[in-house]
Amino acid sequence: MMKKYILCLFSMMFFLLSVLRAEDYVYTAPELMQSAYRSYSQNFPFASLLGKGNTGVAETGGLPLLNRNPASLNLQATSFNFGLLMKSNAESLIKEEANKNYKLNPLLGTVSLGFPLNDKMNFGVTYLEKKSIVMKSIKLHLKTGVNRLREPEYTQQDIVMTLNYNFGKFKCGLNVINEYHYVYSQRNYQDIWSNLKDKDTVFRFQPGILYEYGNFSFGLTYKTEAKAKFNLLKWKPPHQENIFEEKYNTTLPFELAGGINFKPSKTLSFNLETEYIKTSDENSANDDLLNVKFGLEKEYKDFRFRIGYMRLPQAYSGKITVPYHQETLDEYNSDDEREMNDGNGGNNGTSEDYDQPDPDLTIIENNRQMLTCGFGYFHKYGDLNIAVAGDVKSKNTPAQFVMNFGFNLNKVKKAFANKAWLKSD
Repeated sequence: MMKKYILCLFSMMFFLLSVLRAEDYVYTAPELMQSAYRSYSQNFPFASLLGKGNTGVAETGGLPLLNRNPASLNLQATSFNFGLLMKSNAESLIKEEANKNYKLNPLLGTVSLGFPLNDKMNFGVTYLEKKSIVMKSIKLHLKTGVNRLREPEYTQQDIVMTLNYNFGKFKCGLNVINEYHYVYSQRNYQDIWSNLKDKDTVFRFQPGILYEYGNFSFGLTYKTEAKAKFNLLKWKPPHQENIFEEKYNTTLPFELAGGINFKPSKTLSFNLETEYIKTSDENSANDDLLNVKFGLEKEYKDFRFRIGYMRLPQAYSGKITVPYHQETLDEYNSDDEREMNDGNGGNNGTSEDYDQPDPDLTIIENNRQMLTCGFGYFHKYGDLNIAVAGDVKSKNTPAQFVMNFGFNLNKVKKAFANKAWLKSD
């Protein structure tokens, strides 16, 4: 009998959780900034660390590593680095036929400068385009048969300052991150939909440690939680002095990452990492993320060949409601409002009456399994790296391609001073 009561209790709990989960996704951040869209907006600066599956928490090296772990930075000379990042379009982010196309623009992914302060300390500063997405078509149908399109967009750009100290086998460092979040929407039928145009800058801190033991090294890094505030405006027709505000106090969740690097020989290394992101702090409907990553690098003369794998679950899939003004919609379709619009006491067939929109979109499940690969060529003056990242499971994840250039400024400056660049090796 007791077993039946326990089974019944668990069934009721499961049903209750299912009902709660089935509720509409309540916005706690501007639209495309939501973690629900992370699978599509996320960029991989340095193309998943040049092909190694976005690993690097437990490695030491140059400027591309400082975004993974500030303790990793180990420079022998002043270095400059920049990378071009391109993303494909996602073909079908959501189920509705009218909302299928997301535009993902080519962009400058990274710019970095770093130098050793002494034989123990390094300093670096980096610009990163962390997230970017433009939604190409959310349609609102008019009774005249015309569709109005809305194109919101969101970008996150980071300026990262890094300082670290080398105690020998033990290294520690700190990233001070200035995150710039920008949300915007074209002002089509701005009277009905939110006019998303605001920005906020927040500071976050990312301490990291790295310890080397024989052929192994271990890394750990933590990015602090932060708060962002947005005041998004809505206009009420036909007088734009009537403005509504939609305020968001958004939580940017903390991130914890740990990894192991194994180097059985001077020319071969393996990385294994896990990454935890508490996205439920942003929105209770989100699942927390536990990412698993693997990377391999093989050196051969002046070349390095890399391959990596990333298992990246999705924070949320299911119904999500795009906000709009029901009161404004009702007023706009009222007789008095039409009279004001046409100036003739009626619409005379010229007013654009809006149908009741269906604001519910269904974000499809997109748990990513991504492969990365790349190669690098190293010269005394710098290096060239090329890498790609793509989903082996779903066509909805945008593929990414990077071409990354690094320069040893000390050697380049000396070469120009001596005109050594005119001489062959």
